[in-house]
Amino acid sequence: MDFLVVFFTFICYNRRKYKTPCAKNNKRYSHEEKNIQVINGKRLLIKTTNYSDVNLVKTIADNLVDLYKDVLVFIINVVDDKIFFVAKTTQNYVSSGVHCGKFVKEAAILCNGNGGGRPDMAQAGGKDISKVNEVIEKVKGLL
Repeated sequence: MDFLVVFFTFICYNRRKYKTPCAKNNKRYSHEEKNIQVINGKRLLIKTTNYSDVNLVKTIADNLVDLYKDVLVFIINVVDDKIFFVAKTTQNYVSSGVHCGKFVKEAAILCNGNGGGRPDMAQAGGKDISKVNEVIEKVKGLL
């Protein structure tokens, strides 16, 4: 199933070139719905990936937010000995106090890294890939 996610994300990322519909229109991410957790009345989707293309990870986050609407998407991407975080959410969640920059910054600090960003989208990186489970618990605690 991951191959399909990567393939359709690639197509969506290059949709101007290929003139194809984005993943939100063809239900390629519908299997992710079972991974959405509700914490303090907010929907959270944490996904772990291992793609070397950072832009692809950002596009996956965009597609998941487009598909599931009011949700905070937090992607943990581990490649070799580095860890990269992307958080993305909707304006409704930003209005209610969710700040993606805070989520990725706290996760990066746990992994000996740094980062930040806007309230609706942020990214960060770290060096300690052994802290993935701690990051997941920290993100849940911040919501």
